[in-house]
Amino acid sequence: KIACAVSGGADSVSLLLALNFLKRDFNFELSAISVNHNLRGAESLEDLKYVESLCAQLNVSCISVTIPYNQIYEISLSRKGGIEEAARFVRYREFERIASENDLTFIALAHNKNDLLENILMRFMQGGVENLGGMKICRPFALKEGFYIRPMIEVPRSDVENFLSNQKVLFRTDSSNLEDNYLRNKIRHKVVPLLDENFDFWQM
Repeated sequence: KIACAVSGGADSVSLLLALNFLKRDFNFELSAISVNHNLRGAESLEDLKYVESLCAQLNVSCISVTIPYNQIYEISLSRKGGIEEAARFVRYREFERIASENDLTFIALAHNKNDLLENILMRFMQGGVENLGGMKICRPFALKEGFYIRPMIEVPRSDVENFLSNQKVLFRTDSSNLEDNYLRNKIRHKVVPLLDENFDFWQM
């Protein structure tokens, strides 16, 4: 039993489509999980509606979760880790709850190769040299037997976008990804283009 975490963005939509293509050949049950963090008002709600609509078209069961308004901000203050960290904490808390309630074997996450490289750069800049290996392709749940898997961790983002273009499938764009308020976005918008321009071998 595999649940695909779907935000509505290009990566997670691609992963959902790919898993849906593969489920009969590999004999697994597929569902989707979509978490509305309620951080971007109407835009967040539209993302959730899009995921639910896409799942209905694919005949894939969708488990939707909407976090109460302001809860992410309150948790960020109590955890002292910022909005992104609080959103991630709540998201994975919901994943674990849903995994337990639905006896899931795997939760599939849509991180790609670009995400992996950005994650390594971010950890390096934060001084976490002991974790420079980056995200793992597979890691266990914290609260029950089962695993998070990242099937696209070696797939470049360009391949993801080409796949969706070929399939003629639209996706949502999180407007907060266009801002430079977060370290990850600064790395994506400023550091990665600089490395691409001057070190064409660095992503190999």
